[in-house]
Amino acid sequence: MPVVCGPASRLLCALGVLLATVRCTGSREYRGATCRGGFGAVRIAFEVVEGPACPEIASYLVEPAEVYLDGVVTVSTSVVSSSDAGTDILWSAQTGFFEDPRVPTTSFFCTQAGTTDVTLDVTSGGCTETITSSVECDNPDAG
Repeated sequence: MPVVCGPASRLLCALGVLLATVRCTGSREYRGATCRGGFGAVRIAFEVVEGPACPEIASYLVEPAEVYLDGVVTVSTSVVSSSDAGTDILWSAQTGFFEDPRVPTTSFFCTQAGTTDVTLDVTSGGCTETITSSVECDNPDAG
């Protein structure tokens, strides 16, 4: 069974030690835990095995952040990944379209007036990192 470590226990997890609280019922000892007041603590030792590393978005650019309709926004990223599984990049937005949404550097085209979120998802080894920023698409005829 895999051991999942939360932020408060990362140091102990890195050392292969986890402290757990168990609920005791009817006995003063439960699986090696000494019970007091219905609860006990047990120390669990385990082997630390490195899982696939998540990709890291090293740089991210969406520029300019405001353009007229049919204007072009350059989107670019650089990614660091140690996974042998390869890295998948996907740019997406609520409106508009990308020249090629699966490459690190591409163009985004505004097609509807208003604010749209431009999102980058980078996936490697079953782990995804995401970052989002807003682009304002202005209508030159409005106002």
